[in-house]
Amino acid sequence: MRTPILVAFLGLSLVGCLVGDSGTPGTGDDDGSSPGGSNTGTDPGGSNTGTGTGTGSNTGTSTTPKVSVTVDKAAVSTELLTDNMVTVTVAGAGGFSGSVALAATAVDSGGAALAGWTVTLDKATVDLAANGTATAVATIKIPSDSAALAGTVKIAATSSLGVAESSSAVTVAKQLSISLTLNGADCIYPARTLGTVKVAQGTKVRWVNDSTANLTIHVNGGIQGLVHQPNATAPGAAYEQTVGSASGTSPDWYCHNRNDPGAVKPTADPVSNLQAVP
Repeated sequence: MRTPILVAFLGLSLVGCLVGDSGTPGTGDDDGSSPGGSNTGTDPGGSNTGTGTGTGSNTGTSTTPKVSVTVDKAAVSTELLTDNMVTVTVAGAGGFSGSVALAATAVDSGGAALAGWTVTLDKATVDLAANGTATAVATIKIPSDSAALAGTVKIAATSSLGVAESSSAVTVAKQLSISLTLNGADCIYPARTLGTVKVAQGTKVRWVNDSTANLTIHVNGGIQGLVHQPNATAPGAAYEQTVGSASGTSPDWYCHNRNDPGAVKPTADPVSNLQAVP
């Protein structure tokens, strides 16, 4: 009789151990209160993820201050006796603020200054707020008798960080255009063409009729290739002549409105001159 009772007692004890063992691992591994679950919240990887977001801010604060300069025209196509405008933009980045000095030069392919060409800036200095921008205008003047028909205009922006540069390539047609309009029967000449204008041999001179009536160009001689116009120029058209001889003489020229009933005799503003040069 004792044996059955002892077996029964041992059997109950074994069942209790199996339930406790199997229940304890189930609770520890499968629910959110397990050590694994707790470690997920405090895992260094999780902390590092948060730190990674902070690193983005650090990147922003460590950006290197910079100053850049750009021009709105990388290339300029023009002709003789012209003024050409180029807009210069100076920009700060990386928190830069301060004064930036501007300088402009016109040089040939070898870096030498171009004779007769001038470049002026309407501002010698611009002041930038943090990461701000400012603009200036450079005026490129091409002389009427320029021997150089190509060059580079360089813009230098000097700040506490050093020098930033930009440039425009300039090409010049060997021609000179004179726009003419009317005031009654009188021709109105551009101010830049009044007095003596020097032109080199091979230069094409274009008298452009920008009026609403026919115009005739009178040339009183003096330069080979420049002759009196045989027929009137219609509105929007041009009378073109090419300088042949660089004799140094100065022919008078003027225009009048052939179709104006009041212009029985040629009338004009004071005549202009063209002087040929070698």
